[in-house]
Amino acid sequence: MTKKKSSKTKNKVVHEEEKRKKKTHKKNSKKIRTSKKNSKNSSRKKKVSKKKKNYLLFDILLSIGLTLMILLSVFFFFFKIQSVPNNSMEPVVYKEEKILVNKKDEIFNRFDIVLYSQSNDIKIGRIIGLPGESIRYIDDYLYVNDLPMDEKFIVDQVNAAQIKGELFTEPENGDTSLQINEIPKDSYFILGDNRPNATDSRFFGFVEEKKINGVVSAKLLPIKRMDKY
Repeated sequence: MTKKKSSKTKNKVVHEEEKRKKKTHKKNSKKIRTSKKNSKNSSRKKKVSKKKKNYLLFDILLSIGLTLMILLSVFFFFFKIQSVPNNSMEPVVYKEEKILVNKKDEIFNRFDIVLYSQSNDIKIGRIIGLPGESIRYIDDYLYVNDLPMDEKFIVDQVNAAQIKGELFTEPENGDTSLQINEIPKDSYFILGDNRPNATDSRFFGFVEEKKINGVVSAKLLPIKRMDKY
C-alpha cells in the first residue's frame, strides 16, 4: 500500500515537473518570438529613421545648392570678373590681373576706373571729364571748368616727370597743354593713369556713355594686391 502511494506521488511529481517544464518552454518560446518580433520592428524603425535622415540630408543639400545657384546668378547678373586688357592703368592695376566689374552701375563719377569699348577692343581707364565740362592740363595740373583738381593717384609719377623736366600728361599733338572746351552730352573724357604709355581720349576722343561696360569695383587677383575702389 505504501509502495503504491509512493509510486503515485512520484508519478504526480514527475507529471507536475513536466507540466512546469512545458509551461516554461512555452514562456521561453513566446519570449523568443516576442524578442524576434521586437527585433524586426526595431530594425524596421531603424531603416525608416535612416531613410528619413537621408531624405532630410538630401533636402538640406538641395536647398543649399539652389540657394548658391540663385546667389551666383544674381551676382553674375550685376558683376563680372575680367582680366585687365592692357597696361594703361599701371601701377594701380597691371595687365592680366583680375578685377571685379559692376556691369549695372549707370552713374559714372569723376575718377571712376571703367572698362569701355573702343574700335572693338576692351580698354580700361579713369574718367577725368564729365558731360558739359571743360578740361585743361597746364604743366601737368588738371583744371575742370577752370577749377584745380587734385589727381592724388598720379602724384608720384608727376613729381618724377617734373624732376626730369618732362610732362607726364602729354597732349597728342606735342603741345605743352591739353585743352578741351566742352565735353559733349552723354560722353566722357577718359585717361589711363599710365599716361606716357596709355592710348586714351587724347588720341581717339570722347567715350560715349553707351560704350562704358562697367565700373571697376575691386582688384581680386593676385591676392597680395587685392584692393577695393
